[in-house]
Amino acid sequence: MTPSAADHGAVEGDLPADAPPAPEDLERFFSLSRDMLCVADFNGFFTRVNPAFERVLGHTSDELVGEPFMSFVHPDDRDATAAVYESVMSGGEALAFENRYRGRDGSYRWLQWASITDGDVGLIYAVARDITAAKQSETELRGLVAEQAALRRVATLVARGAEHDEVVAAVAEEVGKLLSAEAAGVVRYEPAGRGTVVSTWSRSGVPPVPVGTVLELEAGTAVGRVYGTGKPGRAVGFEGAEGSLARRLNELGYRSSLAAPIHVEGRLWGALAVGDVREGPLAEGSEQRLARFAELVVQALANADAREQLAASRARLVEASDAERRRLERNLHDGAQQRLEALSITMRLAQDRLDGDRDEAHRLLESAGEELAAALAELRELARGIHPAVLSEHGLAAALWGVAQRAPLPVEIETVPEQRLPESVEVAVYYLVSEALVNVARYARASAAKVAVSRSGENAIVEIADDGIGGADLARGSGLRGLADRISALGGSVEVDSPRGVGTTIRAAIPYVR
Repeated sequence: MTPSAADHGAVEGDLPADAPPAPEDLERFFSLSRDMLCVADFNGFFTRVNPAFERVLGHTSDELVGEPFMSFVHPDDRDATAAVYESVMSGGEALAFENRYRGRDGSYRWLQWASITDGDVGLIYAVARDITAAKQSETELRGLVAEQAALRRVATLVARGAEHDEVVAAVAEEVGKLLSAEAAGVVRYEPAGRGTVVSTWSRSGVPPVPVGTVLELEAGTAVGRVYGTGKPGRAVGFEGAEGSLARRLNELGYRSSLAAPIHVEGRLWGALAVGDVREGPLAEGSEQRLARFAELVVQALANADAREQLAASRARLVEASDAERRRLERNLHDGAQQRLEALSITMRLAQDRLDGDRDEAHRLLESAGEELAAALAELRELARGIHPAVLSEHGLAAALWGVAQRAPLPVEIETVPEQRLPESVEVAVYYLVSEALVNVARYARASAAKVAVSRSGENAIVEIADDGIGGADLARGSGLRGLADRISALGGSVEVDSPRGVGTTIRAAIPYVR
């Protein structure tokens, strides 16, 4: 019976389990490894590198062997590398140490090292792995986190209604720090190719362009290029450039700039810009970052404009209310009040005549009745101006029909919702139609007008159209503007479409569910 391999421990020719790898196997591992394997002597010179060095860095083995490894280390990483080298030479190990190595094309790659020494032979054995992609991803992630934090801080200012000056100052500081620039600022564009600096930020020791400075926006600067194209712009080098802005930047030591446009309601309002004293342009992708911060400037401007419009609207409402109160006081004093005073005198005269001249007393009572009827008519007219009774009693359709009947030109009421709207909405519709038809009669030179009221979603839609001369402007004339304020107070809006020679259409949307 033939003995088994187990009987003898191993078949003839097999290696023991603890036998070292053959030299040719080690050579094969050294050559085929995707990691960068190298050997250096205690003087810091490469004695051997595997082909992965050429794949990662571009240097051939002949270009590396015999060269000091420190000469390939990034200048900013040499002190840390030297410290690790000293630690390894003292018998320690280097695990997961990172530094940057120069490639053959001059660029640098991030490497992660592990190394150990063999004092018996005076050699350092090291393995490195290219972690450049991971480092870039880590850098991008940190940049994204920093950007989101900066955007959140500025957005918080915008959300709480901070003043525009505070917001643009915060934007300049946040974007300058985020892009590691030396300075940042916001420029508002002016006529004739000029710009006014409205906010600045700079690092300590770097002089900014002062707020309030008015500069020429030449194409050789980033903000000048934005002014000319409406798109993000870059500029590098200002020496010898013409224009006050380029000269100022050159005098202050700036070497590059980058700017993004700020568009407000479709109009190029200005630019958000950063500048740097270092040679070379700012990092790729900086335009997109600037654009995101520019959007916050736009929102801050919109908020400021909305606050101004709201304040102006409230002021106009107060003025309109005061004017209406004075009108009512004047009408009461000049009309019904005087009639009632005259009626009081007539009644006393009639009372005096009752015992004597009964015919005269009868005449006086008839006159008093006429005065009373006239006073009541005037009071009804005043009451209609305050709140039309027909609206409360008979609804919007009847009230609008009455307005149309009183108009001095033919008015067609095309549609009115059958279902009642909230009282505040019906009152707003009534006065909008009334005032619009008064304007048509006074200024439009129209032969006819149409009124349509409908429901759309949660809004009442009102349209008043005429065939007059057009050219109406909501901003001019206190009547329509006051009505626009009233409707705005209800959360609605008013639009006027009035091309000259075609006629005018006033369209209002008033929410009836709030």
